[in-house]
Amino acid sequence: MAKMQLAFYEGGTKYDYLVKARTWSDITHVALLYTGDGGQQTKFEAMPFKGVREVSWLQFPRPYIMHTYDIQGMTDDQARKAAAWATEQLGRQYDYWGILGYTIWLGRLQHKKRWFCSEYAETAIRYAGIVLTPDYAPCRISPARLMDSHLLIKGSTMTVNEGDN
Repeated sequence: MAKMQLAFYEGGTKYDYLVKARTWSDITHVALLYTGDGGQQTKFEAMPFKGVREVSWLQFPRPYIMHTYDIQGMTDDQARKAAAWATEQLGRQYDYWGILGYTIWLGRLQHKKRWFCSEYAETAIRYAGIVLTPDYAPCRISPARLMDSHLLIKGSTMTVNEGDN
């Protein structure tokens, strides 16, 4: 059984404070959490200075708080399709133009082959046939706006501090 979830983060890095200031929210990052048919777990995300990558579920600058959400109505096949699309994007660069366009309201200023976190997550889910934020283009979505989707079902919350392993 395959499953896709979204993980929303409240972080404490310098970059996180910039995101908080622009979005008026404590939510500063979103990633895709995928559990494959064999139970393997992976996280897909777009990160500044790192680009699109696949990492451990728990890898994130510390300290942070992670909130997980299930996607209402997402089937196993849709989860696999979103994961396949996310995998195709691995190695792409971070979309600094998109973040700039979002930050200073320049419309759809973006690079079509680069991603920022919420743009990447929403596009992967849309590729699987589910639209979490129908009123917005993916390049106009912040992590907090994505978390407000009525199709998301709250899961667990985990806090990781500086000294936690």
